[in-house]
Amino acid sequence: MAAMLLMVLRKPDAFHQHIQYAMGAIIAKIAYDYDMALENDPFVTLAEASANNFSKASQPGQWMVDMVPIRE
Repeated sequence: MAAMLLMVLRKPDAFHQHIQYAMGAIIAKIAYDYDMALENDPFVTLAEASANNFSKASQPGQWMVDMVPIRE
């Protein structure tokens, strides 16, 4: 929690991102006993990229197979 407050003091306009980062840090600590860096943690970057890619891939019509009609 102290790390999040320090991040808010440094960049108060990015409050939403700080909350997301803090929640990820808490989950990583509980699940994996991993202490995340204050900024630019490689696992956070990887998790954000994975979530963004999954979000794009799961949109309807994103794949060619979604446009091919089903034959019965």
